[in-house]
Amino acid sequence: MIHTIRPSVCVAFPFIFKDSDGELVWGFSAKKEICPGIGTGPELESSELEAIAESVLDDLREFREFANEWNDKNKDGSARAFVEAVLSDSCFTV
Repeated sequence: MIHTIRPSVCVAFPFIFKDSDGELVWGFSAKKEICPGIGTGPELESSELEAIAESVLDDLREFREFANEWNDKNKDGSARAFVEAVLSDSCFTV
């Protein structure tokens, strides 16, 4: 049931992405061995990989922004309070 609404980082697995001074860098996760589908599906076009990377990097930027703001406002906040804040924020809910 989660498959259609999973986070972009899960969609991208086993690929990992990084923006290095405006240049897209990608590779495979160190945990790639847990993905039995590697090498069995269709080969991705570079444009498809770039679209996935853009989505993942945008989501990560948004999350980091949220986390930094939350940390600034909640110096003594607990992990539970942070998770509750994420789950109640409209940008992270479907």
